[in-house]
Amino acid sequence: MKGVQIVASINKNNNSSIVEIKGKAPNAIHINLNGREIFIEKDGSFNEQVALLPGLSVITIDAQDKFGKFANKKFEVIYKESEGVFAYNEMPIIN
Repeated sequence: MKGVQIVASINKNNNSSIVEIKGKAPNAIHINLNGREIFIEKDGSFNEQVALLPGLSVITIDAQDKFGKFANKKFEVIYKESEGVFAYNEMPIIN
């Protein structure tokens, strides 16, 4: 495998607005979630929780490897507070 790649998913926690962003980015030395650096394990795995506001939210994950190469992943998430449900769509990143 060359460079850095991101594999991630979003999981809902119970009946709350909290979702769990879970994934792996092998070869990454830095990962940002919505512009904030997050902890990454030696194997490239990560796990973070995000509170959603009602309506549309955009979640972006940016990773960088030791050679300065970047990878991005973007999700659009819709949360309906009254129904306690959410839906998401993985969106392509256009550089």
